[in-house]
Amino acid sequence: MIDHVRAELDPTPSGRIVPMQFNESDPLVEVVVGIADNMGDNFHPGFHAQRNNLKSTENEDQGAEAKRKTIAELDGLTRTLEKMGVIVHRPSPLPPESGNQNQVYPRDIGFSLGELFIVSSMARRSRMNEWRGINHLIEQMPEDRVFWAPESAVVEGGDVVVDKDHVFVGLSQRTTQAGFNFIASLAVEQGLTPVAIPLKGLSSGFDVLHLDCTFVPVGNEAALIFGDGMEYIPPEIRRNYQMISITPEEQNTLDTNMFTVDPKTVITRDSAHRINNELVNAGMRVIPISFDEPTKQGGNLRCSTLPLVRSRV
Repeated sequence: MIDHVRAELDPTPSGRIVPMQFNESDPLVEVVVGIADNMGDNFHPGFHAQRNNLKSTENEDQGAEAKRKTIAELDGLTRTLEKMGVIVHRPSPLPPESGNQNQVYPRDIGFSLGELFIVSSMARRSRMNEWRGINHLIEQMPEDRVFWAPESAVVEGGDVVVDKDHVFVGLSQRTTQAGFNFIASLAVEQGLTPVAIPLKGLSSGFDVLHLDCTFVPVGNEAALIFGDGMEYIPPEIRRNYQMISITPEEQNTLDTNMFTVDPKTVITRDSAHRINNELVNAGMRVIPISFDEPTKQGGNLRCSTLPLVRSRV
């Protein structure tokens, strides 16, 4: 068993990246922010249209504008984090033959779990090679800290929340029971208690793709939660968090999906006025930024970030 109570590690000794995450709100040291460089000009700016692969000549101009705006907003997020002293990495653009049209959401392709880094096994064939965009970062990690999920154990990072001595894993449209079992075996070795959370399917009337579409801790005490997206709210959530309820309308624009930088600081969308006020009332320092285009395409701030290192507090 790895002793995770060791002294805090230098995030990049000898040019290496040492993965570390035990809490969603521990101070962020190193993170990956997505890119939109290879987002095709016919990529539809609407989430539901994109999910259904709707393309037409009429949408080409809209797609080019969506790409421009997405690049600008991801660059704005990068600048915001760098001003806060965070080391920001970006994926390498993948060639067209890789099958990837979208590297906006690196959250799903891997995640730090305690002192390990897990490379996800993706549910969609179109995203199976996406990890190659961050391979230059994986290669900087100690080999004994990198684990690859087998193809038979599908798990995506949007379904994984590491916080308060637990790893919460959504059983979702993407992550399977076998994926949970794989993560659970590693979590125990890291001193974390695994908790499976069954999510409601499309038949429920809500498009809860991943766990972070319905539950995201913010800061030390609070969590944004859309309770109707879960089959039930686990007691480990009820007793550990000040729950800030999300409306169906807010869930539809993925406003559970904000991004915590440290125990008191959260980056949010500037258009999420009610939620931002709730977070301020909960004692958080709120940094609102423009981030509307990625949300139209099916992800928000947490989706577009992949923490590699968070320091222990």
